[in-house]
Amino acid sequence: MTEEKRQLMRERVNLRVFYLRLLKQLWILPVAALAGAVCGFLLYLGVTKLTQPLLYEAVAKIYVHYRENAQQELIYNNYNSSTWRDLLETEVVQQHLTEEDVIAKAEEAFRSNISSDADMQLLLEQAPAPRLDLRHEDEESVDVSVYSDVRILHVTGVSRTAETAAYRAMLYAEALMRYAEEDEVIRNTEVLGYTTPVPRIYPERRLIAAITGAILGALIAFFILRIRFILNNAIYVPEDANRRYGIPVLAVLPREGQGIESYPAQLKQELSLHIKELQTIGKKWLILRAQDTDVTNSVPAVADVLRKYADDTIEDDVILSEKSTAEVKTADVVLLEVRSGARLGEMYEHLIAEAAAGGNPVKGIILTGADNSFLKQYYRM
Repeated sequence: MTEEKRQLMRERVNLRVFYLRLLKQLWILPVAALAGAVCGFLLYLGVTKLTQPLLYEAVAKIYVHYRENAQQELIYNNYNSSTWRDLLETEVVQQHLTEEDVIAKAEEAFRSNISSDADMQLLLEQAPAPRLDLRHEDEESVDVSVYSDVRILHVTGVSRTAETAAYRAMLYAEALMRYAEEDEVIRNTEVLGYTTPVPRIYPERRLIAAITGAILGALIAFFILRIRFILNNAIYVPEDANRRYGIPVLAVLPREGQGIESYPAQLKQELSLHIKELQTIGKKWLILRAQDTDVTNSVPAVADVLRKYADDTIEDDVILSEKSTAEVKTADVVLLEVRSGARLGEMYEHLIAEAAAGGNPVKGIILTGADNSFLKQYYRM
């Protein structure tokens, strides 16, 4: 990092200028948020596709007929999703999973469901009922859910293949129904149906990934704008020029195309007062101007603009010239033009140093190309 960059980092940031300029670039934040949302969404899809295997899930729906007490109320002993889910890991249900009659019923349900469901038949293509290895992989699982009606169980089988997911749901459903036969509060159970295995997706995670990406995108854009502003050596208001270079700003001239009627009255009065003070020093004024080949030819002569906005305050015998630092020694008053928004900080410091070395330091700064609307917002005029 150069010494100038270190100096800019140490300089106190004019937060009012920063936020006013941020308002002009506010469109960047929603665009960055949208880009971040798209990137977060695509990144999530890419990561899940590369790191997570494709899983299928199928659901077996069971209707449980609970017994009733003397008051004709269902007795279900607080059976809920957690209760049925815990039963899956009990020794009793695990034992039922290995019983031949339970396996036979699951296989029969598997074959009959294939023949009655065209979608499943097309998907599974006459796949045989797979015998399950109960020591399944971590991502292969079975879950039981109970929603608003406690009498309906949703047994969900998850596996890497569609046929195994379907058979897993059916087998565990049969094991739970066998367990229900031994429970005194349950009269009987019946299967309501099976769903076709489908790829497992997590839409809520995609939404979370998109929202996270949007927030990060907006924050990153904000901090980038903040850092760019801190490292920006351009001047926008007189206070910043005075603080950075230690030289008073004598005039603030608007950019080309903004008429004199839009020039703030207070700044015009200050300009007239400063000009009168300079005329008491001498009649030969030298305005130092940084050479910027990109914009110099399109910017009007500072002398012409200064006379226009000085409202005839400058006397006719005042000589205004824009020459190199070689003329510093012969000038009565040396001024420096600083263009608003131009990133020429190094050149301005060089001109100030050259004038001081010539024994005729810069007396004041003329801030040109200023945006009147921005100044009115900044000063709340």
